[in-house]
Amino acid sequence: MSIPSTLDIVESLFEEGIFETQELADRVESMIGRRPPTSTLANYRSLFRRFGSTWRQELRSMNRQWAKDNPEKKLEGTRAWGYKNPARMLLGQARQRAKRLKVPCTLTEHDIDLLLEGMTCSVTGLSLSFTKHEGDSLKNPWTPSLDRINRQLGYAAGNVRVVCWLFNHMRGDYSDENVMRVAKALVESINE
Repeated sequence: MSIPSTLDIVESLFEEGIFETQELADRVESMIGRRPPTSTLANYRSLFRRFGSTWRQELRSMNRQWAKDNPEKKLEGTRAWGYKNPARMLLGQARQRAKRLKVPCTLTEHDIDLLLEGMTCSVTGLSLSFTKHEGDSLKNPWTPSLDRINRQLGYAAGNVRVVCWLFNHMRGDYSDENVMRVAKALVESINE
């Protein structure tokens, strides 16, 4: 069973005739366990009153236009949100990949929170960090990444581990042994 989004809940409450922001916030919090900002709810209410049943499409259109006009701010905001909500960010990424790969995703935010404890790569033991360091690469090689142990299976507890992005990228569709073979050969060539 999936948790309804704040927008889904607010829309149903608007249809019930509930518009007072405190009551909206209380009802949303009781259903999803976190309280949305009243300013956000007031904005939704304003859009609903202005556009009626198409308010969500208007909101989506306005958000897309803003992102198109402000790509740097959009990227900065997305990163900042991800730093504050790492488990939720990784879960969203896993759900998107699962949908694209046509595999199930039964992970929960709690499952990922448990995997992130200690912030170390479960294969290499290297420290993980969301902070991007200076360099030419757009990707942070040490950022946490969800890795499916068995690529045939989906994103499920017991089949997922947290690794550094670089290891996950190197592994691709191959086994840990293939990556370790390359790593060992690299070390041996340096030591020669």
